[in-house]
Amino acid sequence: MSVLQAFTETMAAPAAGAGAGAVVAAAPTAPGSAPSFFDGYEFVKAADGRSFKCCGSGGFGAVFQCIEKATGQLWAVKVIYTSDANAIKMYEREYQRMLALREHILADPDAYSTIVVPKDGFLEHLPTGGLVIRLVMECSPVSVPFAFPARSGEIEPNSATLRSMRSEGSGCDMTGNPIAQPPLTLGQAKFVMRQLLMAIKFFHSQGLIHRDIKPDNMLCWGSADIETSPGVTERVPQVKLSDFGLARTVDEMAELYTRNVGTKSYRAPELLHGKYNNSVDLFAAGCTFFALVLAEQPSDKLDDGFPNRFQHIPASSLLAKFPFESPQLNFLAMLTQKDPALRLTAEQALAHPFLAS
Repeated sequence: MSVLQAFTETMAAPAAGAGAGAVVAAAPTAPGSAPSFFDGYEFVKAADGRSFKCCGSGGFGAVFQCIEKATGQLWAVKVIYTSDANAIKMYEREYQRMLALREHILADPDAYSTIVVPKDGFLEHLPTGGLVIRLVMECSPVSVPFAFPARSGEIEPNSATLRSMRSEGSGCDMTGNPIAQPPLTLGQAKFVMRQLLMAIKFFHSQGLIHRDIKPDNMLCWGSADIETSPGVTERVPQVKLSDFGLARTVDEMAELYTRNVGTKSYRAPELLHGKYNNSVDLFAAGCTFFALVLAEQPSDKLDDGFPNRFQHIPASSLLAKFPFESPQLNFLAMLTQKDPALRLTAEQALAHPFLAS
């Protein structure tokens, strides 16, 4: 049974006769008990009338749509289930971190505009020894704005929706309908990267390493017409960084040097050696920039940095977007240096001539 199926079967039973788009409630918490997710929220039903409307899933969890009972507002809820003792500790840590981070995000306008804000959280230890966490957060109009064909072995094994979506090189909206995503222009990519780097700068200022920067974790919150260069106006998406499941504090990294983290094509070379710092987020940001502009995954040759990481692309295609001695080529190169000591920090990247122009 897939993780997603397990979630669907362990959630509140569907209401009899409820159709797609209906909300499904469970019995409220008994008096004197800790608050429950179901006291304040209801799941939104999917089109099949049996399961819940899912925005995406991964190894341990899935994200669903839910409705806040008091306001009728649509939210997303990340539901995590595990019975593994080590994973329970990890997700309890994520739960506490997400809620603690909320106040810092709300107090920082740059962070609020570039990071998905957690709203509420519910942690439930099951009698069987498992753990269920439900994290309520902002609901993006588009769940995966930039998705590209995945390389072998990189597709979540239990997610047919994401598998079909990625094989078509498209994203999907919150109803599951595919959205075609052509490459971004350099002007559009410049503004998207500025938003991403502002989010990374905030994370690093809080002593956190995200460890899973990639296009799929950048959710779209709408768009605006912006003059991206003199005389050129383009529609630019507003994006927010999401998914803090792999994030760690710098203090934790002193003992938690996990190698197999992040998505393969976005991993920095030093992850192979198990000794790294927050510069892995900048390497992944550089790979993200490459992916947005070319709509191609970076190479998964993990021991390589610039330029070998990108030599699987035909030279004509690469040079068309990254000409020799261009600011954008230097920007890409400085973010994806094999030696982390030579990489730009988030603050330095934001001041790079490519973004500053």
